[in-house]
Amino acid sequence: MAVRRTRHGRWDLAVLLLGFALAARRSELRLLDWTDLEEVEEGLAVEVWRPKVNHEGPLGVPFGSSPATCPVRAVRAGAGA
Repeated sequence: MAVRRTRHGRWDLAVLLLGFALAARRSELRLLDWTDLEEVEEGLAVEVWRPKVNHEGPLGVPFGSSPATCPVRAVRAGAGA
């Protein structure tokens, strides 16, 4: 895909896959920052601000079974840009 060749394209793909994995709303994705993401052994720990849901601590995002649709690999590729 041509979209993955640019820095913005890689970040857009990462946000899209991460949003799907987190079942996040657009408003929650818009508020995400690099400081909200932490790499852990199982994948990512993501601190999401959710005004309508009470939860404590970060949400886990595991590695995907397919490298093309894995949100963790996509975030790594977007960070390395």
